[in-house]
Amino acid sequence: MAVVQFPVHTKYALGLRLGRSLRLICLYLPPSLSNDEVSSVLVSLPLTDDTIICGDLNARLGAITGDSVANARGSVLLRWCEEHGLSVLNSTLAPGVPTFLSYRGGQVKQSMIDYFLTNTTSALRSPRMQVYSDLSLGSDHKLLSLSFDYAVPDGYPSQPVLSSSSARRLWNLSRLKEPDVCSLYVASFQSLAVPLVDQFKALKSSPPSAAPPIDALNDSLNEAIYSALDKSVGSRSSRPSQWKPFWNAHLQELADVREHHYRRWRRAIGIDKALWWDRHQAAQVRFRAALKSAKRLSWRAFCDSLARGELARAMSKVKVIRNRRRQQVGFTHPDGPAAGASAMRQHLASVYSGDGLPSRRPDPLPSVSGMVPFDLDSQDPGMPSFTADSVGSLMRRLPLLSATSGRIPLLSGVKHR
Repeated sequence: MAVVQFPVHTKYALGLRLGRSLRLICLYLPPSLSNDEVSSVLVSLPLTDDTIICGDLNARLGAITGDSVANARGSVLLRWCEEHGLSVLNSTLAPGVPTFLSYRGGQVKQSMIDYFLTNTTSALRSPRMQVYSDLSLGSDHKLLSLSFDYAVPDGYPSQPVLSSSSARRLWNLSRLKEPDVCSLYVASFQSLAVPLVDQFKALKSSPPSAAPPIDALNDSLNEAIYSALDKSVGSRSSRPSQWKPFWNAHLQELADVREHHYRRWRRAIGIDKALWWDRHQAAQVRFRAALKSAKRLSWRAFCDSLARGELARAMSKVKVIRNRRRQQVGFTHPDGPAAGASAMRQHLASVYSGDGLPSRRPDPLPSVSGMVPFDLDSQDPGMPSFTADSVGSLMRRLPLLSATSGRIPLLSGVKHR
C-alpha cells in the first residue's frame, strides 16, 4: 500500500494517505495551548470519509473512556468529535486502560491522554487496540497500537497484496580465504551439485520439446551453493533492519535490563516498588550514557573513514548526505509504484505522440550541405582531415575520472547532457 504525505495546515499535525482512501493524521496538542487554540487546530484538520487521528492530545474525557477525571480540553475535544462524527476507539477497545503512567513522590500517577479517533468505524473490521503498559521505552507515555482489516470503499480499486521478501541470508565469506575451508566448500558443492549436473546432461543429450523449468533449475543451483556455504564457512545472523547505524548488542542488552526493572516495578507492592523504581532509573541513566557514547563513536568512525578515504569517495558521501537533507520532489501514485510507472508511461506517450502538433507544419529546414562554406562530399588534399580512427585514438589518450565513487568513468573535460 502506497503511503503519501498530504498537507495539513498546522504545525501540530502530520498527514499521511494510505492507498487511495484511508487517511492517517498524527496529532500532538501541547499542554501549553489554550482551549481556543486547541479548537482552532482541530478545525484546521482536513477530514474525509475515512480518517484516523492518533496522538497525544493532553485531554481527559472522563467516564466516556473510563477515566476518573475530565478537564476543559476534554470537553472541547468531545464537542468537536460529536460535530464531525468521530468515535473515540479507546472507549470501546481499551476502556479504562491508562496511556500515561509516572511515578513521583512515591505515588503512581496515571491518566488517559493518548487516543485513536476515527469516523470510519464501519470500514474497520475486527479492530484491535493494545496499550503496552509493561514497556518503559524511556517515556511516561505508553506505546499504543491499532490493528484492523480495512474494507476498501466502493469506487476505489483494491490494492494488490505483495508477498513479503524472505530474510537475507548471510555467511562468513571471509573464511573462504582459508585453504582447508575453501576445499571443504568446493567438495561440498561438488557432491550437492551431482543431481543437477545429471539433469543438465540429460537435457543436453535429449532436449525436450517444451522449455525446461528454468526457475526450478535456478533454485536447485542456489540451494546447492547455500548448503555448501552452511557446511563450510557457516551462516551468521543478519543485523536487524530496525537497528540504527550506532545501535549494537550492548545497547540492546542495556535496554532489556531497563525494561526488566520496569516490569518488576509494575508488579511490585509495598516498599519493593520504590526499590525497583530506583533500579529502573539507574538502568535508564546507564542506557542513556551508553547511547550517547555510541552515537559519538559512530560519528567519529564516520569522520575517520572520510579522512582516510579518497577525495572522490568522501565528496560522494557528502553529496549523499546533502541530498538526503534536501526535500525531494518525485512522482508518486496512491496505487503503488507499478501504477505510478504505468501512469507516467501513458502520460509520456500522450505528450510525444504528436497529437498536440498543429495540422499545418512549417517548411523543412534547408539541407546542411548548403549551409557550410565548403563541399562535404569532396575533400581538398590541402585541408586537414580527422578520420574516425584518429579521433578515437586521441580520445583514448584523455585522462579518465576515478571510478571509485561508483560512477561510470567519463572523459575528463567532456560534458554530457
